Order: sequence, then structure tokens, then C-alpha cells
Amino acid sequence: MKCSEIMEILEELAPKELACEWDNPGLLAGRGDKEVRTILVAVDATDAVLDQAEEAGADMLLTHHPLIFKPVKSVTDRDFIGRRLLRLIQADCPYYAMHTNFDAAPGCMAALAGERLGLAHTRVPGRRGPDVTGGHKKRGGCLCHRRYRAPRGDRRRGAGDVCDRCGALWDRTYFCGFYGGLPGAKAAGAGAGGEGEDRISVPCGLDA
Repeated sequence: MKCSEIMEILEELAPKELACEWDNPGLLAGRGDKEVRTILVAVDATDAVLDQAEEAGADMLLTHHPLIFKPVKSVTDRDFIGRRLLRLIQADCPYYAMHTNFDAAPGCMAALAGERLGLAHTRVPGRRGPDVTGGHKKRGGCLCHRRYRAPRGDRRRGAGDVCDRCGALWDRTYFCGFYGGLPGAKAAGAGAGGEGEDRISVPCGLDA
């Protein structure tokens, strides 16, 4: 299968239009016509991951975080981004990233986190680009959050209960801050959740 055909499948799963405007998903290096038999999937395109891709004979690298966020003025061996891009290009290994578009897409990162928490009645606040029903909404906001309106019986549980549940599901989850009320609307973020925090939590009436 060609790299371009794999890209079509990935972009059907998580359209690039769903990404935050500061993000840079998609094909970042390599040939679209490359024949691909083996794909290495990783969180970041680190040196260790590139070593692993070479050892595995991978024909394509797929990561969550893009190696390139800002415009690149030169590709040389003088910085780590240039060195990694050179390695990928020299190895003829196409490099593709799926970041906040994968966070926000239906059935992907934030949705899976919400399912594990047992949250219901979900929607993505501040969507940009096509929504899941095929409509088109252009409102500001970060797309790596999903808002969940808790069932009535679940609203009696305080934020501490929510944090306890998160800690039980993800033993490496860390929490900052304290909320003493009874949250009714909760949000699950698939990343740090720093971008657009006020634009999401305040207009949507989030409690946790």
C-alpha cells in the first residue's frame, strides 16, 4: 500500500481540519508514493524511536506529536529537528503526525478517555471544521477537549471523587488544584489542556 493511501485512511479517521490552528499534523517528510509494508507508531519522533524504526525496517513513521511545529528555514545537521528529518529522508521513511485532530476526532483520544470515566452526553466545545454530522461550524477554542454532562445521579459526586476515579484508571495521572463543589459538567482533555482553557471552561459551564 502506498503512503498516500494510508494517509487517506488516517485523514478519514481524524481529518486535519479538526486540528487546533497552531498545530501541524499531516505528512511532514517523505514521499507520498512510497510503498509501505511496515509502520512504526510512537508518541514522539525521538532519536531512540528513529533507531527503532531503522532496526525494525519500518517503511513509515507515525507519531502523535509533530516534530515540526514552526516554519523550518533550513534542514541541516546543526539542530535536532534537522538531524531527525535528514535521517528520515535519507532512509526514505515517510513521516506522518496526528495530534490535536486525533485528540478531537470522534472515537479517538478524548472520547476514549471519557468512555473510561463513564461520562455521557458528549460534545466537542468550540469546534472548528466539519462536525460529526457533516455540518460546518467555525468557532474558536481548543479541540483537544470534550465536554461531558454527567447524569443526574452522578452529579452528587464531588471533584475529589472524579479525581479518585481518574487516578484509579490512570495510575500515572497527576492533579493540580482543588474544587470543593459538586461538578455536573466535566471535560476530558487528551493533552495538557493549556491552550484555550478559559475559552472552553467558562462558556461551557464546566465544573471539572
